[in-house]
Amino acid sequence: MIILRSREHLRELMVALSRRLPHSAKTYGRLYFGLKGMSGPSDIYVDSWPNFQAVVVQPREQAGEKPFMPSYSTFSLNPSSLAGLLFNVVEWKKPFMLAGIDVDLKERVDDLAARKNVRLSWPSPYYMFTTNDPATLRIPNSKSGLKTAMLNTSHAELVCDSWKYKGHPDSLRLIQTCIKNGFPNSCVLDASGSPVAWILGYSYGALGFAFVRPDYRKKGLLLQCMAAILPTLNEDLPLFGYINEENTASLQWATKIGLSKPIDHGFAWVTAEP
Repeated sequence: MIILRSREHLRELMVALSRRLPHSAKTYGRLYFGLKGMSGPSDIYVDSWPNFQAVVVQPREQAGEKPFMPSYSTFSLNPSSLAGLLFNVVEWKKPFMLAGIDVDLKERVDDLAARKNVRLSWPSPYYMFTTNDPATLRIPNSKSGLKTAMLNTSHAELVCDSWKYKGHPDSLRLIQTCIKNGFPNSCVLDASGSPVAWILGYSYGALGFAFVRPDYRKKGLLLQCMAAILPTLNEDLPLFGYINEENTASLQWATKIGLSKPIDHGFAWVTAEP
């Protein structure tokens, strides 16, 4: 196990991960925003260097701030190498999350957790949707007549209230951090200036938190948000997001606008309670 600390090595890793997109998108995104100073520092672990087979990224606790639940983002070319890295990196005696791990690795990861006397909770998986060229997306000009704006931290509670995971103690702070740190986002405002639709980027680059208030649906407002976000995206970072397999409407919407599902298997945000 090796911890990469120098910016030179981190940049080398980011270049290597860029060649493995979209499979490496989560770890690549964390490195990308970390090197830009938009997200807090992370500990970057590899099984070997420079010829690595597995990567684990763990956001580091910030001094003076309440810590989030420890989370680990992963990428691997070899499941055995990843299992060995997780065995040594994860703090198995604390609650933690494996953020967006390949569901194809479930049996191997469950076996690893059993060796540590930890039970994992696997929710329904999410599928990645992405595009190699955002300019090809089918996003018509908006005819809603409503104004587009950026989210600000005063909107965080509104965004959180609409989120599937609003009950988690870290949820509101996570959303506040994503907005405050300037991750890609957009919202549509009603006549009173209150958001009625929005999309917000996570700290690893995926677009998410998508929501339209029920009385404003079927007006193309998510497309209006997407149109506002696209010019702000950097060409070095792919446009991607994850949609739960049970969210039929969003799966259909993503396909309709031209996003593709490049990876057949899903990804899960797995939690552990030792």
